[in-house]
Amino acid sequence: TAAKKPLRSAIAGLQDAAELVRRAWNAGLKPPPSMTLSEWADANFVLGGKETEPGPWRTERTPYLREPMDCLSPQSDVREVVIMKGAQLGFTKMLLAWICMIVHIARAETMVVLPSMKTCDTWLARQLAPALSATPVMRGLLSDGRGKGGRPAKFMKHFGAYALIATWSSSAATLKSNNAPNVVEDELDSFVGAGREFRHQL
Repeated sequence: TAAKKPLRSAIAGLQDAAELVRRAWNAGLKPPPSMTLSEWADANFVLGGKETEPGPWRTERTPYLREPMDCLSPQSDVREVVIMKGAQLGFTKMLLAWICMIVHIARAETMVVLPSMKTCDTWLARQLAPALSATPVMRGLLSDGRGKGGRPAKFMKHFGAYALIATWSSSAATLKSNNAPNVVEDELDSFVGAGREFRHQL
């Protein structure tokens, strides 16, 4: 009898492990929710306390954003969205919501291209970090990437098997060495160097 107890425990442990694997497998096969970007943002995205209008995102507040937002949705057939606009109209926040949706439910490699290293620094500190902190579903989803020697890679964040890479228009090496299905480019009129060449490659 004493010998049977460890055997039962081992069998129970294997059954528990098999159930854990089964649940993980089924979760991986489950398709992401079928939501447009505007629906996801209205349900999840939150603007931080330092914004002009902090609190839950409301697409109805900026209805002109709904069409480009829905063109960026996972189920959309649109492959490129180009916008010529004035300043301070909410489009940068729209792109931030898109990035958050990708990380949350539409996971894929993503690259953000900005004019300079300084603007990347500012975007990470004053755009991305507050959005991650204010939006409950985003907490804990992004971790720091690792560079040479295992040091934290400041401009790379990981989410599962994918990466969010922030780079600048003159960084030719980064632009040429990364293949991302999702590319966000902001402030194109300030792009210099490799950024202009990169635009012609798209």
